[in-house]
Amino acid sequence: ALEEEVRELRSQLEQARQAGEHGQAALQVEFAKFKEEAGRSAERTSQELQRLVKEYQTLALEAAAETQSLQEAFSTERVQLTVELDMERQRSSRLNQELSRLSK
Repeated sequence: ALEEEVRELRSQLEQARQAGEHGQAALQVEFAKFKEEAGRSAERTSQELQRLVKEYQTLALEAAAETQSLQEAFSTERVQLTVELDMERQRSSRLNQELSRLSK
């Protein structure tokens, strides 16, 4: 009877060992899949980050060009308005002189 129990325990031990090996192999397969997917995910993230950096750089260049264009347009407009203001001041001065002359 004792020998029967020993054989039964050895059989259970062997089954447990085989189940453990099978479980370990399954875990290794799952870990390999996880590692592979993590690598692909990291690559996708890296590519997306590179795309976003390029997009940001493009937008920054466009914004700089637009700012330059607006500054030039503003400067031109300011010069034009300054010239017009000077001309209006001269006209006003002449009209005031004429009015003063006519009032005498």
